[in-house]
Amino acid sequence: QSENAVELNRCKYQNMAEIPMIRLDKDNLQCRDAKESQADCTDCRQMAFSDIVVANSKVCRSPWLCHYHNPNIDSRVCHGMHKSWYQMRKDLENDEESVYYSASEKRGKYYPEHFMGFCQGGQKGNYLPMKQQGRKQDE
Repeated sequence: QSENAVELNRCKYQNMAEIPMIRLDKDNLQCRDAKESQADCTDCRQMAFSDIVVANSKVCRSPWLCHYHNPNIDSRVCHGMHKSWYQMRKDLENDEESVYYSASEKRGKYYPEHFMGFCQGGQKGNYLPMKQQGRKQDE
């Protein structure tokens, strides 16, 4: 190992919101970070989303699948990732130079404070895709 190497905090720089313990076999669990004991196992799902530099949504599912994550339990990081993604989409659509229709066209009623009107329900197929201006779109 290089003397110049620095190990980054995985919860801050590659937070995947995964369960902290992994099952080795039917009787044994181990902390995902093998350097930590079971008693001291870090649960990255408990980190404040505002403290995360790099988030990976693999465990959380893609935002366009409209899966709601409760911000008050173990899925608070997933909730933050998705809310941030929807805010970026809204900002893109509301940009005056955007080629997409304004976010004011949104009409989804599924957890509107979270999905910002871009989901009609909580399962695949309920996402309201972006619509490009000047192009005929199927409704």
